[in-house]
Amino acid sequence: MGGKLKLRFQNQNAAGKSSTVALLLGGLLERLELIRQSLAPINDALPTLLPQARLRSLSAMGTLGTSHTEYPKLYADSFNATLRAELADDPIDDWKITGSASCLHLRNTDTGLKLRFLKEFKFEGSVPPAGMNRLRREAWAQPVLLDQEVSGVRPLKDSEIVLVWTETNGVATS
Repeated sequence: MGGKLKLRFQNQNAAGKSSTVALLLGGLLERLELIRQSLAPINDALPTLLPQARLRSLSAMGTLGTSHTEYPKLYADSFNATLRAELADDPIDDWKITGSASCLHLRNTDTGLKLRFLKEFKFEGSVPPAGMNRLRREAWAQPVLLDQEVSGVRPLKDSEIVLVWTETNGVATS
């Protein structure tokens, strides 16, 4: 199923857990719920946006006479640029495009959560390494997402989620 973001959390409480642990768990569940609510409009939009971006990107590469399989970096850049243009034309509720035109980052205007779209890396797991890019290195070194406290006007402003997309049998998925 293309374009679906799902956050799963399994909670197994053993009998006799202290109330302190339960309070910490309550904060964790609150954070997960806030993340889930923030991502819901993205989750709803991706099944339509991903195929549109793929078709437009493949069409552009076809016009250039370049194969997306021979030029995967060009295809990834074209796909992200096309998806960025789709989002600029038809914005998703509570999400704003941020960063330079050479990447696709979204920020939730209510919670501050940042979402970074990247092409799957085929060599070292699915998330590309940070490399020498300073901003990417900072993002990869953020505190553990679920350990951060939920508070303030934009409670997720220091949180970033990486959405990695790939293609399976000609269908873009995330």
